[in-house]
Amino acid sequence: MKKDRESRWKDQRQHERVPVLQQVTYTDGHRIYTEFIKDISLGGIKVESSHPMKVGSVVTVTIDTNPPLKLKGRVMWCRQGEDGYEAGIQFAELSPKQQLALKTVVQTLIWDKVGIMNG
Repeated sequence: MKKDRESRWKDQRQHERVPVLQQVTYTDGHRIYTEFIKDISLGGIKVESSHPMKVGSVVTVTIDTNPPLKLKGRVMWCRQGEDGYEAGIQFAELSPKQQLALKTVVQTLIWDKVGIMNG
């Protein structure tokens, strides 16, 4: 059953995910959390979290890049994982400048991964 649900989610995705372990800071408007991204795409991120995230909540995500990339997103799902919780955050209301910066980050991660595999 879980496999079927995950297959449907994959079929609905518009963007390819890139596995990564990247630090991220986000705020829900009340507190600031520092966690890790498990994967990233042009549409969103999967976060490994020490606490559950409220589905539907709007968060501001700051990806630890140079310079830091600050994006708005919405928590689409949250479930208990192996080491805490996993949550999917879909990016929302990105400006053209933010879209370009995000695309650059994702492409860099893809090239880094290809370099590691070929190097």
